[in-house]
Amino acid sequence: MKNESALPQAVIFDMDGVLVNSEKFYFERRMRYFDRHQVTPRSRNIQDYLGKSAAAGWEIALPDPAERAKIRAQFDNYRRTHRIPYADYLIDGVPHALQQLQDWHIQTALASAGSPDEIQRMLVACGLTDYFSVVISGETMTRNKPDPQIYHETVARLQLDPANCLVIEDSIPGIMAAKRAGLATWALRPKDYVIDQSQADWRFGDYGEFVGRLKELV
Repeated sequence: MKNESALPQAVIFDMDGVLVNSEKFYFERRMRYFDRHQVTPRSRNIQDYLGKSAAAGWEIALPDPAERAKIRAQFDNYRRTHRIPYADYLIDGVPHALQQLQDWHIQTALASAGSPDEIQRMLVACGLTDYFSVVISGETMTRNKPDPQIYHETVARLQLDPANCLVIEDSIPGIMAAKRAGLATWALRPKDYVIDQSQADWRFGDYGEFVGRLKELV
């Protein structure tokens, strides 16, 4: 942010791992499917998948294009019948934090590497739709995270100077994308696994801590 003594004019949130604690669910769902169908992924380390787009995650799991296309098509049917119940994975304090930002007249945007359908399903399931003035999926960009394109586009739609925006991320690709876009970046520490968040400007453990830090800037 341009001035550390003032609140940002907008806060841009990632989705998975920031609004909903979904990364572990996605990882375990995919690994269960692989085990059930005797598929051997190149990696069983959740660290390799965190913050990645679906396409990038599949490339990591199955490097062979032909095998990947076949297994992914089959998995898509499985995924549709084993959907994450987003409301059960909403991170504590998110609605309160978003309401506080709204009360301070701070714009909020959502910039996720995930698909448009899943983003909208999460927003509806968690009752968060009305909080976000801008919602963008990385899958609609020509280059997904860690490329900064999604953050450049989000700031442009907000019609703000990047120096007056703050990003909330968690993963290495997400933090990298935000920093490459020249944006101040805070990282929410995960509780179920460890991520190298050293490139973030500040790290926080929960949304009570997040709101408290912003109150210091009021």
